[in-house]
Amino acid sequence: MRRSGSVVTEVRFKRDAIRIRHTLSTVFNQSANILHVVESLTTTVDGDDPAGTGTGTAGDGVGIAQSEGDRNSAFAWIETVLTRIEDPVASLSPTAQRVLAGAMRVVVTKGFGKLTLASISAASGENVAAVKYYFGNKAGLVSVLIDAVVYAELVLLTRPPRKTSAATGLSRLAEETLILSTPSKPLKVLFELLPHALRDKKLRLQLQGYYETFYELHLEQLGAGEGADPELRARLSGLATLLAAASDGLTMQALVAPQHFDFIAALRALDVLLALGIPALVSGEADRS
Repeated sequence: MRRSGSVVTEVRFKRDAIRIRHTLSTVFNQSANILHVVESLTTTVDGDDPAGTGTGTAGDGVGIAQSEGDRNSAFAWIETVLTRIEDPVASLSPTAQRVLAGAMRVVVTKGFGKLTLASISAASGENVAAVKYYFGNKAGLVSVLIDAVVYAELVLLTRPPRKTSAATGLSRLAEETLILSTPSKPLKVLFELLPHALRDKKLRLQLQGYYETFYELHLEQLGAGEGADPELRARLSGLATLLAAASDGLTMQALVAPQHFDFIAALRALDVLLALGIPALVSGEADRS
């Protein structure tokens, strides 16, 4: 069986328009097994509405944004990214998809510590031998899990989230940071896998690719995306890294204390820092100080 590679490195630039449309719809429509995988990932974590922001939704795992007609280039850019990467679930056999969906259910409901061959077998309805046959071992399964949850998170970010009054007065960049930080099931699974992945060189490389995708997304938000002036991209690359760290940190704190964490206060502070810092970075003043 052909193993799924990193969702960042498995790029397929030469797909025709029909294949692209098929790829974007596969994760939702190909089979009941894929639907089970996606449904387990595309709802908010335990129905949480972090810090009363009104961003929790029943079906999309993300919150606030503009209407469909107002969607900005950063999230449209994600749709382009999805045409360049291979859906890691679609290439799996139906049995392997059931095993993967079962593993995801275990991680979401019980945590990574309970992810054993026996628990995967019970959750998927497949025997232990199927896990070994299709994924080699638990490490191989975790590798595909990481690819699947990253892909699912990117799919979620292409959906237009609903508006909320909580973000009134925030800049577009802060609003988008709220969208990226709102806990979703893919992010919860990824954070459950993170401690294990840090101890495995191959999994760390997968995560590196994941972060590189989001660095590029943040550069897109800052107006320094693909094709922008190289000097501008260089000046803003550090800020893109910090925005990725901010999103992860906000997500983690919202998962720890969903009813108490104040997303909006943090984002208003971020807005002040961005208003002061971005002009200095763009002008090069930060380099001279």
